[in-house]
Amino acid sequence: MEFSSFDAFIEKYRELRSFLAARPQTALQLTSLGTRYKEILEQIDPLIQGLTAKSCPYCGVVCCAQKFGLPNSSDMVTFLAMNVNGHVYDFQKDPRSMCQFMGEKGCILPRYQRPFRCTFYFCDPLLIQIDLLPKMENERLIQGLKKLESLRQEMTKLAETGITLA
Repeated sequence: MEFSSFDAFIEKYRELRSFLAARPQTALQLTSLGTRYKEILEQIDPLIQGLTAKSCPYCGVVCCAQKFGLPNSSDMVTFLAMNVNGHVYDFQKDPRSMCQFMGEKGCILPRYQRPFRCTFYFCDPLLIQIDLLPKMENERLIQGLKKLESLRQEMTKLAETGITLA
């Protein structure tokens, strides 16, 4: 876990917001990248939801553990770039327990409000489902995921120019 407590998380969040407030041009660039990121994520979300609906309810393994649902600094940058207000994360919860945002039918957060790990982790059954997608859907998903990863790296690099993220 990158943050030891909610207070440490908030401190880094405030530091990043101050950095961006003092650099409006950087904030504008970040917001532009965040808008593109969110648009792409919303385009591929139905594909991912369809895949998880086929696999996750029948799986006995808990992929959605608390430790994976906690954001890191790059997630924080991405959330700020999309103008997403953070959630109250429970850093005291057992990291091996079910994620605090897990509901009866999966995650209660919209995909764009989830940490990167939550969207980019694909277990073996999900990878099989991806392979079974029609060629056009498979390519759209893979291309979307690659674009998201590239945009996230670009946003993180932009924020790293002025503050230490880790």
